[in-house]
Amino acid sequence: SKILEDAVNHARAKGALVVAAAGNSGKSVGYPAAYPGVLAVSATDRNDKIAWFSSRGSEVGIGAPGVAVTQQTVCNKGKDKCEVLGVFNGTSMASPHVAGAAVMVVVLEVPLSLIAPVPQLLSQSLMPPALTVVLDEVEHMNR
Repeated sequence: SKILEDAVNHARAKGALVVAAAGNSGKSVGYPAAYPGVLAVSATDRNDKIAWFSSRGSEVGIGAPGVAVTQQTVCNKGKDKCEVLGVFNGTSMASPHVAGAAVMVVVLEVPLSLIAPVPQLLSQSLMPPALTVVLDEVEHMNR
């Protein structure tokens, strides 16, 4: 919608990195993730491969864990402190990983000189190499 596109453009004009779930159709990327300048996130499985249900396309900038993600959910409308730990699949499970990583880079004011070796460090760690795309986006914002 025009309202959603205007909101994304406004956020970007204010310097925000807009991160959005790509969608779960297994086909093209949905909106707002498909808008130019939005970091669209696909879901990956435990092998860091794109999940069968995850939307895909040239708009996708990164993949993050989105299969069998444990989420704490409030039940009974929160009236009796009921909480359930459910396991969910989806790009909506994946996109918070990316947004959180990007925020940490910005908040911690990670110097660009430290970001440069990140691909090599990630290849030696257990973290998926796709995280380097987030760092590239943050570097682009800081130019």
